[in-house]
Formats: sequence, C-alpha cells, structure tokens
Amino acid sequence: MILFLDDEVNVLKSIERLYRRKNIPIITTDCPFKALEILKNEPIEIIVSDFRMQKMNGLEFLKRASEIQPNAVKIILSGYAEESLIEQAIASNDIHEYLLKPFEQDYFVDRVQDVYNEVQKYECV
Repeated sequence: MILFLDDEVNVLKSIERLYRRKNIPIITTDCPFKALEILKNEPIEIIVSDFRMQKMNGLEFLKRASEIQPNAVKIILSGYAEESLIEQAIASNDIHEYLLKPFEQDYFVDRVQDVYNEVQKYECV
C-alpha cells in the first residue's frame, strides 16, 4: 500500500484520479499527524510526502514515519529549492528519492509504480 501526504487537497485529488485505474492500494491524507496514525494501523510499503507543509515539513514527517515503519520506502515531493536538504536526506538513507512538483503525471505515476514494483519483488510471501 502507498500513503500519499500533501497538504494541498487538489494535489491529493489528482493523485487519487491517477491511481483509480491502477491495481495499487493507496491512502491519501492532507495532515501529517493523521498520516502518522495511519502508519500505526496500516502496513505501508511506500510513503510519498510533500516537503513544504504548514504543520510539519516532509523530512520531519518522514523521520517520524521511519520510527513507526522503518522499512517503508520514502519519497519526497518538492517544488521548491530545498535540494541541499533533500540531497542530504538521500545521502543519509532517510529517503529513497525526490520528485519535483509540479509533476508531469505520467512520469510521476511511472516512477512511483517502478518503486512499488521493486518493493513487491522483495516482499516475503
């Protein structure tokens, strides 16, 4: 399952439309605190989080998410110039990668699908 976190509801609606036809279960939320509760109750394989949010930035959220589900693959979305912070997080293995916002829809879906397929290869049956 993939958890998408973004404080922009329109972005989440777009993601929901993009994944409607995919055979991948997703959960979306616009609140990092709700996302942390979801992580406590649902097996999440991939977490895709926006970087710049009002209540908590994406790196802080992903750090807290790692404490709950350390094996989940983490992807950050960023439309701003936080590249040095994000690159540091990638170098320290805090996140898998980052994708730019606004995203080109096909690329976004394909990239997350590729990560999902990789995770599925290593799932224990």
